[in-house]
Amino acid sequence: MEVKKVGEFTLRAEALEETIYGSADLHVMSSTPPSDVASILILSPLNDAIETQSNVLLLAQAPTLPNSVADIYLNGFLTDAVPVDAQGNIHYSLVGLREGKNTLLLSIKSLIDQELGKSEQIEFTYSPMQTDVFGKITLTPNTGLMLGDFITFDVETDDIVTSAKLLLDNGQAALPLDKLSDGLFTRSTTLVSTGVITLSLELVSAGQPHIFPDVATLVVNDTPTVVNVMMRLDAQDSNTLLINRSTMGAAVDGFTVKYGLAADALDNAAEVVQPDISFRGIDPAREYYFQIIPHPSFGNRDHGTATEVYVYSPKVNTGTNSTPATSASDNVVVFPAPSCIIQGIRVVTEKIGRKHYLVREDVE
Repeated sequence: MEVKKVGEFTLRAEALEETIYGSADLHVMSSTPPSDVASILILSPLNDAIETQSNVLLLAQAPTLPNSVADIYLNGFLTDAVPVDAQGNIHYSLVGLREGKNTLLLSIKSLIDQELGKSEQIEFTYSPMQTDVFGKITLTPNTGLMLGDFITFDVETDDIVTSAKLLLDNGQAALPLDKLSDGLFTRSTTLVSTGVITLSLELVSAGQPHIFPDVATLVVNDTPTVVNVMMRLDAQDSNTLLINRSTMGAAVDGFTVKYGLAADALDNAAEVVQPDISFRGIDPAREYYFQIIPHPSFGNRDHGTATEVYVYSPKVNTGTNSTPATSASDNVVVFPAPSCIIQGIRVVTEKIGRKHYLVREDVE
């Protein structure tokens, strides 16, 4: 019998009386040497992956070599042969892994041992999960986290663990932990990105890495920042300074305004809500200094980023294109008028023209 077609067949033989028969499966491959070796693509496991299970799903594709047989080389040894289905797919449960690094290669050969297809050799790590070496992880603080916050990670492990590092899923580099003592590791760092960040942990014991996925989750919010600060005198009242500003980043539910007569003496403070402020009772001929601190509407209200110290100067602040500020009672900041008592006589300041004078107000 001569078979002239490549493929998978079942051969059945029967005696003339049809009471004696037999069958066999045949895999027929070409004996013609191929001009090029076909590529076999390994889809799983991934190159440089870390596997924690002793059985690993092997998925591969050999689309130009359907109905063939692929040899599996694990760590350089031929460990098994697996059929390729009619669509060129390979499904197999890979066993016999060794702890640490493993190599995997697939090869398809003809009946006369000619190589018809071959994969790239991949390398992956088998790190069986050992729950007894990991104790717990503690985050301080662990709620209300904002961009730029300082956070400390404390990890408790078995005493045999020699090193530990945190793996973050936001693209940030791994964070090696400092070993304080046997079974205790720590690391403090600044939060440099926002969003939901999942932490995994890599512990090394007896020279082997052990991966513990999803040991903690961070929810980091952006900090609010005040921008576009503009100021001008009220057109109807030159003793009122109008300040307008915007915010970017996290939502806010209010602001603290510090103000005073010198940059290093912001001795007064007021709480406001709206983005516009009215400073009343000022002398438009002198300088005033102020700083604005936004308060996030969640977490620690002190996490807002304070502005630089701004100055109102009559030499430079003759007016801007800012939108006229509102004068709501919770957005009005009044500079207290100076007063004093001299031997039972109360005097206050009175503005005449561009100058202030002390005048008698009452006799006690």
